[in-house]
Amino acid sequence: MKGVPYIVRGLTLECEFEFEAGEPRTLDDPGWPDIYTLTGAWLDGVNVTAIIDPAVVQELEERARWP
Repeated sequence: MKGVPYIVRGLTLECEFEFEAGEPRTLDDPGWPDIYTLTGAWLDGVNVTAIIDPAVVQELEERARWP
């Protein structure tokens, strides 16, 4: 995903995620959910990925899983 806007703590970030597909649950295997990893975040065109609070990164990745 590229350039997806998310509002976090009053700021609108343009976010880019790497996607890894999960596997569905079966009777023999619990499977696992899709995984989204934040690879970039921009605020007003400035890359702020390196300075984002880890809690915000986790929130963004969770929100990307459930659009």
